[in-house]
Amino acid sequence: MIVNGEEGDDDLTIDDEIKTGFISSWKNTWGFITLYDENGKNSDETLFVHIDSVIHEDRHKCLRTKMEVQFKEATPKNDPKKKKAVEVCCIDGTPISFHKKNGEKDTWSRNSLSENVFRGKLKVYFKQRRYGWIAPIETISIPEKKINITQSGQIFAGIQDLDLDVDDSQLLDSILEFKIYKDKRGTGAYDVTNTGEIMKDDDPLNDGQRFLGTVAKCAVHQYVLIEPDDDLTEHGSTKKNVWCSCEDINTDARPARVLKKQKLVFNL
Repeated sequence: MIVNGEEGDDDLTIDDEIKTGFISSWKNTWGFITLYDENGKNSDETLFVHIDSVIHEDRHKCLRTKMEVQFKEATPKNDPKKKKAVEVCCIDGTPISFHKKNGEKDTWSRNSLSENVFRGKLKVYFKQRRYGWIAPIETISIPEKKINITQSGQIFAGIQDLDLDVDDSQLLDSILEFKIYKDKRGTGAYDVTNTGEIMKDDDPLNDGQRFLGTVAKCAVHQYVLIEPDDDLTEHGSTKKNVWCSCEDINTDARPARVLKKQKLVFNL
């Protein structure tokens, strides 16, 4: 169990009354709790909550909407109007974990697709958004689950499922191991660990071969979809467009961007 103390606790007045509610909105590291009234019903009152106020048991703290929680209310001495929730935990009083159902309102549901451990490379990681995408080193095929993810495919990896140091300077060059799951939002990686092995230059994901394509779409600060000129099936790409992070555009321009229908070259 990991308990994070409040930054500036000495400047807070904390009410000893334990209150309950649920996470009604969440934005990566902060959100709001809708409080329950004395009858356990939703009230009109909401309270700010920051991730540093959470008592948790995971390596990386993460909340989601509809988690039911208990907490105490704190008031800053220098600004009594800015109340917030502190000592936030699961509604039953236990530390919060992203990987368990937290209360009846919580819609947590996840199905492991295989107990097999796969290997891949973190193609991109958005530190502020706290998620990234993993490309498998070899095609992941689970026919009975209708899963076929090629080397050009992308597997979602949220901060809550990364059992590794996201500040590691060699993380994007490292080989990762992971399992995969499926939930209502799609397929993702979990139990993601860093093997400590660095991707070799002759690895299939680092073959150095360059291809020509046309920009089909560019979402600034997010991604680019490239329509390749050649058939890339033999390279593991079975989709019409190839996905690319804007962080991988070789340009000094800020924000990094390319124009629709622009010709460019790229590696897989």
